[in-house]
Amino acid sequence: MAPVVSIVLLAHRPDSYFLAALRSIEIQEFRDFETIVVANGPDRAQIESLAKSREKLNAVVILAPSGEIASLANLGISAAQGKFICRFDSDDLCCQDRLQRQVEFMVAHPQIGVVGGQAEVIDGNGSIVGSLHRPLDGTSIRRQMPFRCPMLQPSVMIRREALVLSGGYRLGSHAEDWDLWIRLLHAGVGFANLAQPMIQYRIHGSQTTRHRWKQLTGELRVLWHAFAAGYGWRYLFGFLFRFGFAVVPHPGIQWFRRQFGKWQSLMIRRGAP
Repeated sequence: MAPVVSIVLLAHRPDSYFLAALRSIEIQEFRDFETIVVANGPDRAQIESLAKSREKLNAVVILAPSGEIASLANLGISAAQGKFICRFDSDDLCCQDRLQRQVEFMVAHPQIGVVGGQAEVIDGNGSIVGSLHRPLDGTSIRRQMPFRCPMLQPSVMIRREALVLSGGYRLGSHAEDWDLWIRLLHAGVGFANLAQPMIQYRIHGSQTTRHRWKQLTGELRVLWHAFAAGYGWRYLFGFLFRFGFAVVPHPGIQWFRRQFGKWQSLMIRRGAP
């Protein structure tokens, strides 16, 4: 019998973060799930051994060479049997009630196709150092979508039919989730975020300046694709904001960036068209 939830976990290194991520899945209050581990890179055999040795994971392991996040995630999704699919990263932690809360929400709200949540930020040692907040209701998520990704990917649960509708991930390894949310939103899929933390999001030393620059270029590509697809002028505005104001250090531009941020927040609250 197919499980209710499939957790799709991409794993590149069999390190302590990966083991902690597995433990956070094992202790979930909701038990009707499978864990699809896409083991990629040179250590994939060791990753497979670690995952399969943990019975509570109900693990299915897919061995893959290193590749872009979008293609690896699609591999895992194609093997998933659950009605609901969770994306999760191998250096983050699931809160113990995450699956329980999200499944209950999705059952009670059939009009919602994607539900995420908030996050506690932890450092490399697991200490809480901050938090990440995202808008709760679909209207606020729609207004924010062209300017900032309103969903935390490792916290998200998606209906299988919504993923089939979208064709899955595309656009490589940076901001591929934002691209997916934009396409789902404009296909009429409902969005929501729970008010509670669903994950602990880890920030650590491997997240370098080079990685952040690649993330920025990925975000620019996503916004340009959205504008070119005819989703509206806000995506062009979002593109120009990130391109001009995020990379140019001139004091005048930084001042204008702050003013634009205030206007953007006001526009999101008022719901300007």
